Amino acid sequence: MNVNEIKSIIKKIPRLFFGFSLCALGSLMMIYTDLGMNSWGILHKGISIQTGLTFGNSYKDTQIIVKEKILLLIQ
Repeated sequence: MNVNEIKSIIKKIPRLFFGFSLCALGSLMMIYTDLGMNSWGILHKGISIQTGLTFGNSYKDTQIIVKEKILLLIQ
């Protein structure tokens, strides 16, 4: 990677995190308004209820486990 590619990636990172924040805000609003959730949200909410973890921690932990399983399947 050359310097221009690195600068381009660094410029895109704030937009990426802004997008992540908007997605998280949307999920949070869906939870608090009781409008319903998507299937992954229901999974995370169920895990948080059954284990006593917060919704965010169950989301994070499930994401890590799924990514590890996908990486194992790819190899």
